Amino acid sequence: MLPISASVKLESVGPYGAFAVAVASGETVTPSVYVRESAAYNGNRCRLMVRRNDAIGITADTVLATRSGASDAAWELMTGTTITATDDGTMEFYVDCDGTAGTGYVYVDSFSCA
Repeated sequence: MLPISASVKLESVGPYGAFAVAVASGETVTPSVYVRESAAYNGNRCRLMVRRNDAIGITADTVLATRSGASDAAWELMTGTTITATDDGTMEFYVDCDGTAGTGYVYVDSFSCA
């Protein structure tokens, strides 16, 4: 991902959009993803997000994890647990970032869900 704006978040996408996971009513989901910010990245720390889905009880895009940045240019695992779904449905996850360097990349790899 190559962000070019400090005011508009860039969202990661998979082959068909965000990372989609089926969820049953009464269940939670724990997504995990590896993220690395290049040394030239100048934006806010990347975030693991779950997209709003009112039909299953998620009433706003929600931050599940924020990259700590303990070591720039190193891979870091971000993980979090969602709220309990109020109905059967699909949860969509993405990583977002921002920045203006035009040379600072964010790499997203190995999305999984439990």
